[in-house]
Amino acid sequence: MTAIDILRAALVIVAAIAQAVMGNWPQLRRWEHSVPERSARLHLPIVPWPPFFAIWGVIFLASFGFAIWHALPANLDDPLLRMLGWFAVAAWTLNTAWEWHVPRRDIDWTSLVLIAAALAVLLAAMETIGRAPSERGLSFWLGIAPIQLLAGWISAAVWVNLGSTLKWSGVPVRTAWQIVLLLGVGALGSMVAWLSGSPVYAGAIAWALVGIVVQNIVRDRNLPISLTAAFLAPAAVVAALMSS
Repeated sequence: MTAIDILRAALVIVAAIAQAVMGNWPQLRRWEHSVPERSARLHLPIVPWPPFFAIWGVIFLASFGFAIWHALPANLDDPLLRMLGWFAVAAWTLNTAWEWHVPRRDIDWTSLVLIAAALAVLLAAMETIGRAPSERGLSFWLGIAPIQLLAGWISAAVWVNLGSTLKWSGVPVRTAWQIVLLLGVGALGSMVAWLSGSPVYAGAIAWALVGIVVQNIVRDRNLPISLTAAFLAPAAVVAALMSS
């Protein structure tokens, strides 16, 4: 254990707390705008039904679990956790910045850069996990799964953010283009699920796509988007199961 290990553990804890606090700060402080309000104003049928965003509660709790597990003295010098800790700090900090930026500035090109950067960090973490020996039990659920869960959700969210950004820019994002974005979700999700063999990652992708199906059953009634999302939802899960 070194001073850098202790510093990394402290930064992981701070980043996990900041991510969760900032996710709820606009509502707590009654800011003029919030992420849900911004999303509703730029409404697209490829945005999941609002209750499906409850996954953020699971992501925040999983992140806390990772931070505590990572900070245990027995784990501070673990080679894999050493690398994943820095990835977590970077990804959670970028996510915190996105959570601050959207209520203040809108879903725009800067927000897209932030979420795409977070995704790049998370996919690098997934690649690192793939090169390491398999973990089981608490080592998996607290040390690996939280990274995979967030990576899966952000893999879908980045395409939705792209669609919202284009609409914010004045581009008419019609149904055909939204289907293209959904195909991007399916292609990226299936590829990463296949390469990683991670049901947790695939499950987060599927959750987002099912949320889009429900949104279009309950509210938007866009049949082409609903059918596309329904077709793609199991693809990443099947890819992960076939690979593992």
